[in-house]
This record gives sequence, C-alpha cells and structure tokens, in this order.
Amino acid sequence: MKTMHNITAKQELNQQLQSSSSVSPKLAETITQKKQWTIEDVQNIIEERQKKLENQPLFKALDNSSQIDDLQAIAPHFYFFILIFQDMLRLTHNLISDSVLKKVAASLMAEDAGHEQWYLFDIEQLNCKRDISWVFGATHQPVRDFAYGLIGDLLYISDDRIRIIFPLVLEATAKVFFKYLVDLVQRCGYNQSLQYFGTYHQEIEMNHNIHQDGNEELHNIEFDENTYREAVAFIHRCFDYFECFADHLECQRADGIGKE
Repeated sequence: MKTMHNITAKQELNQQLQSSSSVSPKLAETITQKKQWTIEDVQNIIEERQKKLENQPLFKALDNSSQIDDLQAIAPHFYFFILIFQDMLRLTHNLISDSVLKKVAASLMAEDAGHEQWYLFDIEQLNCKRDISWVFGATHQPVRDFAYGLIGDLLYISDDRIRIIFPLVLEATAKVFFKYLVDLVQRCGYNQSLQYFGTYHQEIEMNHNIHQDGNEELHNIEFDENTYREAVAFIHRCFDYFECFADHLECQRADGIGKE
C-alpha cells in the first residue's frame, strides 16, 4: 500500500507541474522521478516560468518601441509595488526562523535598500509623478491588489525553505522587467538621465549575492515531497500574479499611447 501511495503522490506532483503550460512534460517527469529535491529543482521551475512571463504582450511591445512615451505611460503604475518592496523583503526576513536562511534574507533585504528612491527620482525625470491620493485611488487599485496577493501568499507559507524562495521569484521577475525596460531606455537615449530604469540599477541587481554560484546556504536546501509540492504551487501563484501585473501594465501602455 505504501508503494502504491508513493506512485500516486508522484503522479499527482507530475500533473501539478504540467498543469501550468510553462512547465514542459520532460522537466515535470524528470523532477517527479526524484525522491529528494533541491534548490536547483526550484530554480528550474522558476526559469520555466520566467520564460513564460517573457512572452507577455507587454515585453513584445516594449521590445518593438523606441519611444520614451511607452515608459512614461507605465512608470507610475509601479508606484505601490516598488514602495512596499522593502516591506516584502522585511516580512520574509521576519518570518524566517532558521538562522542560516535568516542571514540570507537579511543580506537580500540590505542589497535592495533604498532602491525606491531611485524610482522616485526617475518619476520626477519622466514628468509622471503621482500623489498619495492617486496611489490609493481606483486607478492604482489593481497594482495594490497584486502586491497584497503576493504578501498574502507569503504570510500563508509555513516553511522557511519555501519562504526563502520568495526573493528568488522577485529577482527572477525583476530580471525580465529590467531586460526590456532598460533596453527601451537605452534606445531612447535616457540611460544617463535615469537611475531605477537604467543600466545603473540593472548592473547592481545582477551583482546581488543571490546570483552568485557560491551561495552555499541556498544550495544546501533540500525538500521532501510535500514541501516541494507546496513550493511548486507557491512559485506558480507568484508568477501568475506577475503575469496579471504585466497585462495590466500593457493595458496602461496601450491606453496611454492611444490618447496621444
């Protein structure tokens, strides 16, 4: 009976992995053949979802643009997310009890400290500043709901090994956004004028410790089947939120350009 239960559980995990079109059947089969899972398996899922996120219409539109108007149309719609980004990292750190992983979370929080000031600087440069009533008004509500959804899922997680995945997801999604936003800024000739949306920020992000191969604290993480199943579901939910966010930004971009 125990063998039959294990087979059924692995079949369920395989189906869970394949339920998202972003996870290939080959990858799902490879993962479910294992008895123990590591952070490398988690990274494989994140990379698959990263590729799917990159196929969103927003990034195709930005890739085909050489108009700073496209950035001006969407830049204000990052307001709430960027301003509470440090809170998300702080909550991750506070929720983790494992001393080793807590140290990793503290390092990640320190590396991103103050980046919201670069964003506020860019908003001024782009002439698209918004006041607090707009940030908490109806127009910006979808972005607040997106951020609340991420935080809600983080608070629901009960295992430190899964909590530390949250910054990995944030870094992976940021890599996609920066790739297309920074390229647009460079094509428009604004790279020297902007901080958050320019190569200055992108290069700092790429030098974060989380991207270094020597991060043994993360490489030593192992998951049993139930914990890995929960981790996979958490990753999918987070990326689903970011895909919705990208869709929202594309709507704002198209509407903004259409009004001109």
